[in-house]
Amino acid sequence: MCSKRDRICGKAAQGNERKIKDVKDLALLPFATKQELRNSQKRLAPFGDFLAASAEKVSRVHRTSGTTGSFIYTALTKQDLDRTHNCCARAFWAELMTCSM
Repeated sequence: MCSKRDRICGKAAQGNERKIKDVKDLALLPFATKQELRNSQKRLAPFGDFLAASAEKVSRVHRTSGTTGSFIYTALTKQDLDRTHNCCARAFWAELMTCSM
């Protein structure tokens, strides 16, 4: 599934990925703003046209608190969850926060 945003960003980013050599070069990539996400989710509820996987693959949905405006839904697949859990576990391990403490 390829959203409108994927097609636009794919064309905009094409060729720039090789130019990314430093953190400041990330500005060359087309990132979505929070307002773009809100508008998209309002227009095409609940996930908007920024969904990176099919809706059938969504395993969990997170919702922001909306402290800077209306809330935003983030859809996660099983693979997203596994990566998030692994990343958090590595961060805890790096801080020596293991189960044996």
